[in-house]
Amino acid sequence: MTSALTSCFDTPRSFRMALLALPMSYTYEPPNRGAHFYVHLTRICDVVCDHCMYSSDGSNTSGARMRLEDVDIELALQYIIDSTPAKITISGGGEPFLELDSLLQLLQKAHCPYIEIDTAANWAGASEVTKRILKQICSASRRNPSSPRLIIRASIDKFHMTAFNPVPLEAYVNLVHAWLPFRDHIELGFRGLILEDDRSVEALADALGGGISSRDSCNKVISLPGHVTLPVTFNVLRFTGKGSQLQKKLADRTLSLQQYFAPFEDSPERLVLSRAINDAVKAKYYPYDGVSITLDYDGSLHVFTATAPDRRCNIRTHTFAESLKWFYGDPITRVLLSEGPYWLCETLQPVAPSLVADALRRNDVCSLVETLLSDARICGFVTAIALKALINSGLANPLTRHVILDQLQAASFADLQLEAIQALGRDLQ
Repeated sequence: MTSALTSCFDTPRSFRMALLALPMSYTYEPPNRGAHFYVHLTRICDVVCDHCMYSSDGSNTSGARMRLEDVDIELALQYIIDSTPAKITISGGGEPFLELDSLLQLLQKAHCPYIEIDTAANWAGASEVTKRILKQICSASRRNPSSPRLIIRASIDKFHMTAFNPVPLEAYVNLVHAWLPFRDHIELGFRGLILEDDRSVEALADALGGGISSRDSCNKVISLPGHVTLPVTFNVLRFTGKGSQLQKKLADRTLSLQQYFAPFEDSPERLVLSRAINDAVKAKYYPYDGVSITLDYDGSLHVFTATAPDRRCNIRTHTFAESLKWFYGDPITRVLLSEGPYWLCETLQPVAPSLVADALRRNDVCSLVETLLSDARICGFVTAIALKALINSGLANPLTRHVILDQLQAASFADLQLEAIQALGRDLQ
């Protein structure tokens, strides 16, 4: 390892910026259209669950921006037109029905064939209110020229039902009864948690006078009289945000991420979530020739499970085409789009095993990449590894000579790992 490259690891942010600035040509261009577009309307949630991976609260006490504003919704609609995603999911740490006007605008104007709304369903506590809101939802969707498939998925588990502002069983029952007249236009499903002692779904089925059948370990169906069925999907408990406090108590009572996603992989290739459509109701992730992007409540954009923390951009400053150019300018994103987020774990295991172990214990694929790359030293090292991997595989070609690039190419992967280990010291190993 040369002294010049060694010194680069002493200034990891500058090292990463220097690598990103190198002029490169690529023999393969990632997708230039959308796949799954996630819209997080707000961070506010009036339920305030103890397990919330987003640490959502019932009010804004920080003074930070907590919701998408009108200008962001207009920009999001144009972003959707430009990106042509196959699916939109309106969800996030906050409750989308608290932003009903923005929700209705998206339902009416978003050019997309499939729209899903994820909700805690606390707004369904009163029967007449529930009917009125569902009528608004249905009307907005039916005015959409794209005639989208629309599904509402309500979270039901012991955390929601025992939260600071709990969702009572009656709210879920109200939702089902109010939905029945709209079932030709709106699909309805539920989201549970894989926990041994959680009987929330069974309680709902009993209250509705229905039965439950299992499709597999993560999917069940509530069957009601009149051939009415309600799909229920079960996800792992994530130990991020407020959920981090539950890790020691509940980690051995839920599936790991690897166990959960294994059934979705129907080929020897890895499941790359950043290039897939999540149709949980059909118990399937579909590979798709597009890129999945998240729009957060603060207007920031990132490629789902494939963006370093310093590589986010904002919908007020970047169009879809501009955001792709920005994202794809990072070799980390290019590799993750091909290999999936667990490539990071494998790359970092020899360098920072304790960091990898902690990230995996959180059981949250949504935050995995940002957790692993939050340290500038790690991010600089991974940038070097990703760029070297792209060049070695013939997917990237330098357009000019540069001393850093020459030294990077002369070093072996083992050399880079050793240098990173020495730069990190003991705190991340």
